[in-house]
Amino acid sequence: MPRKDPKKYLIRQANTMSFSRHNLNLIQKRIVYLVVSKIKPDDKDFREYTFTVQEVLKFIKLGTENHSVLHKTTEDILKKVCTLVTPEGELLQFNYFSLVKYNPTNTEVTFHFDPVLKPYYLELKNNYTQFQLEIVIGLKSIYSQKLYEIAKSIANKGDPSIRYSISEWRYLLFIDDNEYKLYAHLKANVFQIAQRELDEKTDIHIEFKEEKSGNKVKWLWMEVHKIENEEQRQAWIRQTKFNQLPKRVRESLLQSSGATEKSSLSDIAVNVEARKKAIAEAEEMGLFDKKPDIAVLNNEEANEE
Repeated sequence: MPRKDPKKYLIRQANTMSFSRHNLNLIQKRIVYLVVSKIKPDDKDFREYTFTVQEVLKFIKLGTENHSVLHKTTEDILKKVCTLVTPEGELLQFNYFSLVKYNPTNTEVTFHFDPVLKPYYLELKNNYTQFQLEIVIGLKSIYSQKLYEIAKSIANKGDPSIRYSISEWRYLLFIDDNEYKLYAHLKANVFQIAQRELDEKTDIHIEFKEEKSGNKVKWLWMEVHKIENEEQRQAWIRQTKFNQLPKRVRESLLQSSGATEKSSLSDIAVNVEARKKAIAEAEEMGLFDKKPDIAVLNNEEANEE
């Protein structure tokens, strides 16, 4: 029987894991995803999960000759502490793996999960998230990966949205206070990149809505929408690109397209037809192909954090 393509595997994890906190990089998290995808729904205990070294290298896109790089990558995974808060309020500090073992010929690598993770991956009956391995390995931002996990975990709620303060988002995404100090930088380099990636590569569209205290953005809502078909995907892609244009450009396009009041330019419900025309005009003008101008964002959001 031909071996199943690993990219077709599914990942199943307790919703709690979607909100765990870690500072794994993109390549390290791909390895974790790969190993998790080998857990079967009816497994009652963790097994030894063995791969050829070539298979792992190809999967994480390191090149099949980089054996020493893989050794260093798995070593670094073992050094990093992950945390999660249980439904009972306990704080757990853990590592995904208790052991990574290479065979004497360096042709195979075996992973052992930390037993503390059993409730979060084994015999899941409810309150769990399922998604395709192929989707998450295609994402090029660690923040896109994390936001996708969170989005999938709440997608089936009656109200698929969550609200965190900016500091809480930073904490959850493991973003140091010295990174992206301005909210404009955080918005452009984390949330907007994730929006574009998820629109283009996944089955989820995420929408962010800001809440301010005075002139500063203090809280951020994330709303989750399922992408049902390719037509819907393309519509979300265009809307996301339009929403990420500089504010003055959006407002100018909306007004020229017949939007009613300046105070309601951002109100999708009020200006449905005007937005459709404005989006079409922006696309025709090639505005969607330009990268966000950080200088413009800084100027627009100078008082925001």
